Amino acid sequence: MAEETGMESGMETGSSASSVTVPVVGSSAASWPSVSASSMETLAVDSRSSGSSATVRVGSGTFQVVSRKPRRPMTSRDLLVTLPLALAALVLIVLHAMLLFDPNDTHHLETPLALALARQVIDGPETLYGPYPAGRPWVIIHPPLYYRMCLPTLWGLTNGLGLPPEQAAMVAGRSLSALALVVVVILTATLARLDGASNRAGLWAGLILLGTALTMSYPVTTRPDLLGVALQTLGLTLTLNGLKRAARTKTMPEVAQPGEGWVVAGFVSFGLAVCVKQHDVVLGGVGLAATLFGVGMKWLRWQTFAAALALGLAIPAGYLFAENQIAQGRLVEALLTVPGEMRVIHPVEPAMVWELLKETLRRLAGPLLVAAAIVLVRPQAWARGRWLDLVLAVALLGEAGATLGLYTLSSGAWLNYALQASVLLAVLVGRALDRALVPNPASLKEIPSPSQAQADLWRWGVVGLAGLVMAADNFKLARHEWTFRRAEAQQIEAALNPAGVLIRSAEERYFTHAPQYNRQLGRITLAHDEWLYQGFEALALAEPRTLWLKEALTKGGVKRVFTPDDSSGVPGLGNESLSRLGYRRIGRFGRFVVWDRPDPPGG
Repeated sequence: MAEETGMESGMETGSSASSVTVPVVGSSAASWPSVSASSMETLAVDSRSSGSSATVRVGSGTFQVVSRKPRRPMTSRDLLVTLPLALAALVLIVLHAMLLFDPNDTHHLETPLALALARQVIDGPETLYGPYPAGRPWVIIHPPLYYRMCLPTLWGLTNGLGLPPEQAAMVAGRSLSALALVVVVILTATLARLDGASNRAGLWAGLILLGTALTMSYPVTTRPDLLGVALQTLGLTLTLNGLKRAARTKTMPEVAQPGEGWVVAGFVSFGLAVCVKQHDVVLGGVGLAATLFGVGMKWLRWQTFAAALALGLAIPAGYLFAENQIAQGRLVEALLTVPGEMRVIHPVEPAMVWELLKETLRRLAGPLLVAAAIVLVRPQAWARGRWLDLVLAVALLGEAGATLGLYTLSSGAWLNYALQASVLLAVLVGRALDRALVPNPASLKEIPSPSQAQADLWRWGVVGLAGLVMAADNFKLARHEWTFRRAEAQQIEAALNPAGVLIRSAEERYFTHAPQYNRQLGRITLAHDEWLYQGFEALALAEPRTLWLKEALTKGGVKRVFTPDDSSGVPGLGNESLSRLGYRRIGRFGRFVVWDRPDPPGG
C-alpha cells in the first residue's frame, strides 16, 4: 500500500507547471522533493471555498497536495455588522442571566415540570410518570431523558448541599438548559462553516441565534426543548460532516472511508433527540435522506448506512421500552394517549393558530430583518448558496411544516416548537450575510480598489442598521418582561398582606392558574398544570380534583384563594364556585382577586 504523507504546496490543481517542490510536513526545507508534473498521477481532487486539494501518486508514494485560498479575515468594516449583532445578543444574554437567578418561573408552567423532576428524589426515579395520588399532581408528557440527565445534579444538590428538592430541581433543570444553549450556539457556528465558509459566517450565525427573540427564556427554563434542539443539531452536523469527508475520498477505494464514524455518531444523536422530545424527528429525516444520497453516490457503503439507521432506531426504541417498563406502562400513556385526549378536550381553533403564527414571526423579526437587508445590499448572495445551503433550506422547510402541524394539532402549542427552525434560519442568514459582504464576490484573488471599497461600504451600513433595529427590539421585549415581573411582584405583595385582614400562612394559600406561586408562597402539594391535568383525569390516569382539591379547599386547611380574574371558579371543580365553597371576596390587587374562607367559630 502506498505511503500517505500530509503535505502542503502553493500549486493550484490543474496547474501547467512542469515541476513542483512538495514540502513535507515536519521535514526540513532541504529534504523537500522536487518532482516532475508529468510523473504525478492524480487520484482525487477536492475543491472547496477555502481552496483545493489533490491526492497524487509519485512513484510509490501517495501525497496530499493542497492549494489554499487566503482566508477572509475580519476587517474594520465588518465591525459595522458584528457590533450591532453582538449588542442584540447581549441584550438577551443579560435577560437570561437575570431570569436564571429569579426564584419565580422563567416561563409559564415551569413549576409543574420542576416538581416532576424533584419527585425523582422525593418518591424515587420510578415515579416520574405516576401514579398521581393527592399531593403528587405533577403530570408530564415528555420523554424522560432530560429529566434523567438532571438527576445526578439534583441528587448532589439535595444530598450534598441540602437544598430543598424543588429548589434543587430548578437549579438542575435551568443549568442543563443553559448548557444546551451553549452547545447549540457552538454547533450553529460550526454548521455555518462546515463546507469551508469563513469564520465570520460562523460568528454571525451564532450572534444572530443569540439575538433571536424567539429563544427568550427557554435557555434558562426547566424544560427539555433546548436539549432536544442541541441533539438534533449535533446529529445533522455530524452526519453532514461525515458525508463531506466520505465524498472527498470516494475515488480511493484502498483508503478507509473517514466519514463513516461521523455518520453513525450523527444517527445516534438523532435517536437521543427523540428520547428528549418525541416530535424531534425532522432533522433525523433530513439526515436519513442525505445519507441515502451519499450511498447512491457511493460515498458510503450500504453496511455503514444500515448500521447507522439501526442504531438511530434502536436507541429510542430500546430506551423508551425500558423506561416504560420502569413506569409500568404509564410512559406510553403519557406520550401517546394523553396528547390525543387533549385534542378532544381542547380542539384547536383556527384563530389560535393564526395568533401563534403571528407571534412566531414577531419573535423571528430580527433574523428576518437581516435576511431582508441581504436582499437589499446583494440579492444574488441568496442564489450563490452551495450544497450545504440546499440541505439547510430543505431542513428549514421541514421544520417550518412540522411547527405548523404541531400548532394545528395542540391547543397547548407554543413558540418552543419553532426553536429548531430558528437555529436553521440563523445558519442560513449568517452564511448568506458572509457571501453578501465579500468585497468582490467574482474573484477572491482580486483586491478591490480603494474607490470600489469605499463605494461598497454602504452595504455594511445597511446590515448594521438592521442589527441595531434587532437590538432595539430585543431591548423593548426585555424591558417589557422585566417591567411585568416587577409589577406582578408588587401586586402579589399587596395581595398577600391586605390591610385589615388576617394574614394566612403558606399552607393556607392556594393560587389558581399560577402554580409558581403555590411553589413559592402557597401549598406546594397543590401546584399542578391545570390544563394538562384534564387529560390524565379524563383517562383515569390521575386522581380527580373533585376529590383531593375540593377537600383541600374546604376541609384541608386552605383558607385563602387567589384567582387571576374576577371569576370565582376553580379549574377542576366544574361548577363549584368559591362562594359555594364558603369563600368571600376580599378585594382585587392588580390582576389578582383574593378570596377568604372565614375560620369557624372558636377555630
